[in-house]
Amino acid sequence: MGVPADTMLSNMEDPTYEIDSMRIISEILDGEPVIIDFKNGSYYSLNNSGTVLWELVQKGHSKSQILRYLTGRFEGASDAIERSASALLSQLVELSLVAESPASDVMDAEPYTGPKQPFLALALQQFQDMQEMLLADPIHDVDETGWPTLNR
Repeated sequence: MGVPADTMLSNMEDPTYEIDSMRIISEILDGEPVIIDFKNGSYYSLNNSGTVLWELVQKGHSKSQILRYLTGRFEGASDAIERSASALLSQLVELSLVAESPASDVMDAEPYTGPKQPFLALALQQFQDMQEMLLADPIHDVDETGWPTLNR
């Protein structure tokens, strides 16, 4: 039978985000995520406000949950925070760092109860200086000493 069209539409108006773990890995280092895309060899970093957003994406929260949490955690006009977060989420999707999926039954993010922090416009930085190394296939393409052979 299938899901009614109006239910699918409302679920996609408030999507959750999935990270392709076969393509993307990330780790928080010194409070900033380092996100590596093994398909294109780029790596990315986010500022402190972006780190909070990335952690919420990793936990599978919906867009509305992410926006609500960010506006509760940071000082500033709610609409400016929401615009900045929505733009970053769109950029993450456009770069294929995350994929949108219909909202599911995800536990809501715990409300932030600490003092509000200054909001920095969300900014994603892309780096390509290690592209050759990240695109090397060290498992299959190695020289006689075991070092990766770069395919050019």
